[in-house]
Amino acid sequence: PNPEPPEGTPDFLRPYQRRGVAHLAHLCRNDCHPLLADEMGLGKTLQILALLNTSGFEASSLVVCPASVVPVWIREAERFFPDLPMQILRSGNSWREFSEPTLWVSRYTQLRRHRTHLEEAKFEYAVLDEAQQIKNPDAKVSRACFGIDAKHRIALTGTPIENSHMDLWSIFRFLMPDLLGTRRDFQEEIVRDRKALVDRVRIQAAPFLIRRTKKEVAQELPDKVESDILCSMGDPQRRIYNRIAETMFRGFK
Repeated sequence: PNPEPPEGTPDFLRPYQRRGVAHLAHLCRNDCHPLLADEMGLGKTLQILALLNTSGFEASSLVVCPASVVPVWIREAERFFPDLPMQILRSGNSWREFSEPTLWVSRYTQLRRHRTHLEEAKFEYAVLDEAQQIKNPDAKVSRACFGIDAKHRIALTGTPIENSHMDLWSIFRFLMPDLLGTRRDFQEEIVRDRKALVDRVRIQAAPFLIRRTKKEVAQELPDKVESDILCSMGDPQRRIYNRIAETMFRGFK
């Protein structure tokens, strides 16, 4: 299908981002749970924020991401959707203390610490950013993510298969449990006939996978801008640099 973007989709999105939001919304409307696997730099964060903003925020949603990415979500939301209600999950600050619909942003480790809070929470959207973080289904953080109760579940990652096809199985264990079969059957099929497994997984995952490469959407991207920015070292930095350089020079004598 070629669905139209939902009402309220912002005009500042690039064409491929609008198509992404439209497809994400289409899947969610049909009770499917998508994996957005666009290459890094194509604006996965912005597409999700646009989707959440069109939902009207009648219920709270949850974004789980690595600690280094939390500021990115906050910065993008403040820049493009300043009216979006947001809170960072931390000790003493969780959905237990808030009755108003809110977008909660949590580090993976913080979600694991708040795992008991998940038993009483229900979200409109649950989004896993850098979803390869749950590639080990036995990890505590993965089990915490599996326990999230949400009407719509979305995973974001530019590398859906980082080490093996089990990475993808674990992501879909969060999105649509049992779509790819049981863990035991999946692992046995990897050993028995990897090619058959890859062919089957490609067919089963395709309807729920959205992946665009930079090459595919190059004509929709702005011209590349390169800038040379010279940064002088301060005295402490220069002393450290000189010490390291002298050590290396002596090693080559």
